This record gives sequence, structure tokens and C-alpha cells, in this order.
Amino acid sequence: MSEQANTTLDLFDIHGRKFRTLIQKDLSKGMHEVTLENSVSKELNAGNYVFHLKVENRFGLFTKAKLMSKI
Repeated sequence: MSEQANTTLDLFDIHGRKFRTLIQKDLSKGMHEVTLENSVSKELNAGNYVFHLKVENRFGLFTKAKLMSKI
């Protein structure tokens, strides 16, 4: 991130049902990494999931979605 921002990272199943919020806080400028805890990973059945990232700062709102498959 280019500057501090209010950041939310949600995980949804392929049907759009929210599974869990992974991050919901202000993050500082720079690169950040998220690792799913083993307990969370075990709760996920095989299938497709969507990560939805929302970043809000003084420039506005940025959103991005990425598909993940668990086999």
C-alpha cells in the first residue's frame, strides 16, 4: 500500500456467503502478507472461494477480488 489505509479482507464461498473476515483494521504503508491459520484452513471444504479486499484512504475506495481453489 502506498499509505496507511483502513483495510478489510473477507473470504466468501463461491455462492457469495461470507465465511470469515480475515483483516479489519488500519494497516501501515508497505507490503503485507496474510496466512490462513491451520484451524481456518481445516474449516474450508474443497471448492472455490473469493478473497475480497477493500482499502479506503484519503484518495478513495479501492476494491479487488481474487479466486482461490482448495483441493
